[in-house]
Amino acid sequence: MTQAQLAALWDRLHAELARAENEHRKIQTQMDRMLRESPSGVPLSDGMYRQVKAAGEARIAFENYQRAVERFRGLVDKGIVPDEFTR
Repeated sequence: MTQAQLAALWDRLHAELARAENEHRKIQTQMDRMLRESPSGVPLSDGMYRQVKAAGEARIAFENYQRAVERFRGLVDKGIVPDEFTR
């Protein structure tokens, strides 16, 4: 892999990481706001589905963020190039 290809890969993985982090923060902020709006944090029966759905979205966003961190750190710390870039 040339230096230019490596720099382009770094840029791409860094952008992926930034997008995943922003999405995670956005969803977590929405979930925190929703929980604060519930009286004493106890969900009402009509709001339960909304909270369960938000929790699922937060989990997925966090998993995507963790995956992006691992991919970026793999490149930066260990020089590991993700499979889809070696084909």
